Amino acid sequence: MCILDRYLLSRSVTALVKTMLSLVCLFVLIDLLTHRRPDIIKYGVPWYIVLRYYAAFIPEVLVKYQVAALSVLISALLVLGQAAQHNEVTAALSGGISLRRLVRMPILVAAFLAGGVFVMGETLGVYAARDAHRIVNRYFSKNPYRERSGISWANLSGRWTCHIGKFNRLALTGEDVVLYGSSGEVFERIEARRIFWDETEKQWLLEDGRWLEFHPDEDGHPTLHQRRITQCPAPFTEPP
Repeated sequence: MCILDRYLLSRSVTALVKTMLSLVCLFVLIDLLTHRRPDIIKYGVPWYIVLRYYAAFIPEVLVKYQVAALSVLISALLVLGQAAQHNEVTAALSGGISLRRLVRMPILVAAFLAGGVFVMGETLGVYAARDAHRIVNRYFSKNPYRERSGISWANLSGRWTCHIGKFNRLALTGEDVVLYGSSGEVFERIEARRIFWDETEKQWLLEDGRWLEFHPDEDGHPTLHQRRITQCPAPFTEPP
């Protein structure tokens, strides 16, 4: 690879990455403001679910909406146009370098990207599209599973009982959570604003609440100890 090839490769890759990143961000912003924003507000979709959806949506943006191909076209025009503007093309042709040799590296970059996009569409893109579709059905649309009625779970591990005021059976999230249990002479009560199932950690997590413990003193009167909960695992291990 000669100096000219390395020079054009560096400029082509840099321009391609910047162009693709700009177009993807622009597409996501337009889709968010014009298409998903009403559903996000209506169904109260958490911000991390929105980020997860658009992360899974990126392969579809690149392939289905031709953002990858458009990025190649724009980056090639930018690189070769700037080279012509700075008289680099004229200098190369005057030095005996053919036009075919001059455009070889941008064409190779485009061919490599086309192959990469094809492989991504047949592998990662399939799983990403499936995940994006599942997120849309679960969080961005109305279905019978979104009706958040209350639910109670008794006889959990650790002798806990859990009451949830509003529970989404499809999203596995709940609000207005109260848990209570006892261990020997200690009675425990947990009040949390939210509970949800963490698929990565395979456990229930509690958010924004307090953990109360009632210990008997020497006279047998209950003494209260409490601590604040920002986020912590639930005290039971049962899966959904």
